[in-house]
Amino acid sequence: MSEMIKCVARAINVTYQTHGQNGDLRTRALSDDMAAALARAAIEAMREPTKPMIDKAWHFLGSNLRYEEVYRHIIDAALGQRETRDGC
Repeated sequence: MSEMIKCVARAINVTYQTHGQNGDLRTRALSDDMAAALARAAIEAMREPTKPMIDKAWHFLGSNLRYEEVYRHIIDAALGQRETRDGC
């Protein structure tokens, strides 16, 4: 399992436990296999960039930002956010 799938699976599990099911405030964690499957599906869904993601990438083309900084801006565009977050 890739590092990114593990990271996204962990975020999915935290969100799942925080929001619960059927109004429960807390619920037990998803299995590792289920969380990884959901993470893989989420990452695969992002394979085709949206117009805001493409626009953001073009905006930074030729800039002096490091790749990881541009990547965060592109992901923020996908999330509809302006500010970047720390990694998982």
